[in-house]
Amino acid sequence: MKPRIYATHDISHQLDLHMSNERPTLKRSRLSLGRAAFAGSLVLFVFIAVCYWRRFDGCAAITVFPAWAWMILGLLVAVVQCWLHQDRLVLATVTLWLLLPLLCADAPESLLRGAWRTLRPGETANEARSIRVVTLNCAATVQAAVEAAALEPDLLLLQESPSASQLETLCKELYGEEGQMLWGPDCSILARGEVASIVSPAAQRGECVLARVRLASGVDLVVASLRLHPVPLRLDLWSPDCWRAYTENRRIQRRQLQAIVNDASSHSDASLLILGGDFNAPAGDAVFDALPPELSDAFRTAGVGWGNTILNAWPVHRIDQIWAGSRLRAITAYAHATRHSDHRMVVGEFVVDTIHSRGQIDSGE
Repeated sequence: MKPRIYATHDISHQLDLHMSNERPTLKRSRLSLGRAAFAGSLVLFVFIAVCYWRRFDGCAAITVFPAWAWMILGLLVAVVQCWLHQDRLVLATVTLWLLLPLLCADAPESLLRGAWRTLRPGETANEARSIRVVTLNCAATVQAAVEAAALEPDLLLLQESPSASQLETLCKELYGEEGQMLWGPDCSILARGEVASIVSPAAQRGECVLARVRLASGVDLVVASLRLHPVPLRLDLWSPDCWRAYTENRRIQRRQLQAIVNDASSHSDASLLILGGDFNAPAGDAVFDALPPELSDAFRTAGVGWGNTILNAWPVHRIDQIWAGSRLRAITAYAHATRHSDHRMVVGEFVVDTIHSRGQIDSGE
């Protein structure tokens, strides 16, 4: 039997026919994969958006990270769609995920407010009875505490404090004879005025130090410097144990904060209460639901600039905060970079509103 001989043009014709039959199939496969990727991306977006919106305890493993971290994950889907040549789906996916950090942004108005206005050492708010409050996690170094003292606060709240002897020296250098301090193994309070310790279960457990403070200006406050339970910092989200760890941490923090508020409120009404420190929870977290409505976040009220405090070099979360009662009106608040701590400090300037006998409020203006 003689072998069959194909002409060159026959072979080329058959190859062209085969490729023309294959291209529609490949195109349909790419389109199907692109649509499946977009559908999966949409489901993930809705899930994460709901987690940030409702802040369920069971979703703490999601919301402990900044929203833009999940945006990066979502944009990887767009890369896959680019590879599949699904240009329209790429645009839809990118638009979708760019919305997430915008919807979950913490106090975006601070970037516009006051044209990055801050108060410098020695400068006052030029209003009657103004109070400058600074809070900083010192990472157990006195050099960091000295940085915070350089801003000349009336009230200095420290966490991971230096030793008692180091803070006594700093208190004398900062306030002279009119200053006092309350030291704890973790948290401390220094004030330009009288400081009287409040013994409380939360303080005894080392979650905070709580004090009555009578400032040199005559203002009486109840002040808490606190540091809540640190987060687990786990990335193995495929593990149920990781989700349980974050959920339990949220519940521990809520119990701690509720106990601190209860202890403080039992010694004063919330209108003249200051809670400041390292909350170890991002702004907007459900743990702050434990705070009474009379308290307000100074940065959310009057914040200026980029308010995140951790990490100092690359601040992605605002876990250091100052909350103040309704009679302490925040004028400005901002995060200030440090050199000797992994946290940025938070600086807040307040004016005390006084209530006359008729019930009217005088802000001292």
